[in-house]
Amino acid sequence: LHACLTMLQQVEGATSPAVARHPAYVQMRADVQMQLEGLHEKLQEARARYEHEMRVTHAHMVAAQQQQALLRSSAETNDDDDDEGELALEPMLHEALNRLWHRPYSCRVFTLQLLKSLAELDDRSLSMMASCFSRYINEHAVPVE
Repeated sequence: LHACLTMLQQVEGATSPAVARHPAYVQMRADVQMQLEGLHEKLQEARARYEHEMRVTHAHMVAAQQQQALLRSSAETNDDDDDEGELALEPMLHEALNRLWHRPYSCRVFTLQLLKSLAELDDRSLSMMASCFSRYINEHAVPVE
C-alpha cells in the first residue's frame, strides 16, 4: 500500500499541469484513489480480524494454563505413593505446546480444536483413540533429519 502511494506521488510529481487537467487523467486518478482506499479498508479489516483471533487464542492459552494449574494443584493434594510408576506429563505438554506455537496459525487452531474434542471423550474412548493414533504414528512416521 505504501509502495503504491509512493509510486502514485512520483507519477503526480512528474505529470505536467496540462496532463493533470485532462479528464481521462482525472478519471484514472480517481479510480486509482478509490482502489487504494478499498485496499486500505481491507487491510484494516484483516488487521482487526487477526488481532481478534490472536486475543482469542491468547485467552484460550491462558485458560488452558489456569486449568493446568488447577489440575496440578489438585493432583499435588491428592498425591499418593501409587503414582510412582506414572510419567511426569507436564514437561512433555509444555514442550509440545512450545513446538506447536511455532507452527502456522491454521495448524495451531486445528490442533487446539482436536485437543478440545479429545478432552470431551470419556476415559475409555480417549485411551482407544490414543492407542490407534500411537499405532498409526509408529507405522507411518517419517524420521526428522
